[in-house]
Amino acid sequence: MDDEREIADYVSGLVDEIMRNQAKTEVYYSGSKALQRIKEVTFDLVISDIVMPVTDGFSILEYIAKCSRKTEVIFLSVHREFDYIYKANQLKAIKYIVKTEDVKTIKKIIEQVINGIIKKKIEQAQVVIDNLEIEKADGVQSEENLIESICSYILDNLSNDLNINQIAKIFHYNATYLSRIFKRYKNCKLSSFIQEQKMEKAKAYLLESEYAVAKIANLVGYQSPQAFNRVFRRKIQMTPQAYRRMCKKAMREELG
Repeated sequence: MDDEREIADYVSGLVDEIMRNQAKTEVYYSGSKALQRIKEVTFDLVISDIVMPVTDGFSILEYIAKCSRKTEVIFLSVHREFDYIYKANQLKAIKYIVKTEDVKTIKKIIEQVINGIIKKKIEQAQVVIDNLEIEKADGVQSEENLIESICSYILDNLSNDLNINQIAKIFHYNATYLSRIFKRYKNCKLSSFIQEQKMEKAKAYLLESEYAVAKIANLVGYQSPQAFNRVFRRKIQMTPQAYRRMCKKAMREELG
């Protein structure tokens, strides 16, 4: 078990080295915990052992193949288990690393996958930019499409620290202009919309999970539980803990 933890930490360190610590990496020593996290957040890359107790690599791959097709997967194993490789590739194209390979080979495979992910992101961003440039000529319709694209981006990135300047930069628009048209179409400030969506997501976590409030704060993009608690209390008129207790009580009463 200690060996597996060391390998997981070592591979995470390689990713940090390749990305020069510019990407957020998360390490889980349990397949079950890793799968739960993958259901909460869309990762660009998942590196997993094939054989694990309770939840193995194939269970993780099956979920990704069904619900998170954009996530790339690298499998780790002690041996060149070609039957496993064949089975995995029937679900989704993957890369495969034998743990006994030398560091140079392992790093090269990870670099290839990461470079492929970066290339796809650049291509996708260019498509969005090109489409927005085309739509600018369409006046009002273009603005409507822009607002819907922004809303979709916000909903997909609630775990991040979102703000108007960051969003304006991503969509290549002036922040003041973006704020003005967003308020015109949505009848609320962009900052208020972001906060509202974060609170709705937080309420869902409080109701449907047993996560600690500090973890939920992180999942909806707050840097500290204290900041999250202040906003939640101001918007919902009660603390997160009180909201959870109220919902659980209502559910028990409904069930009789």
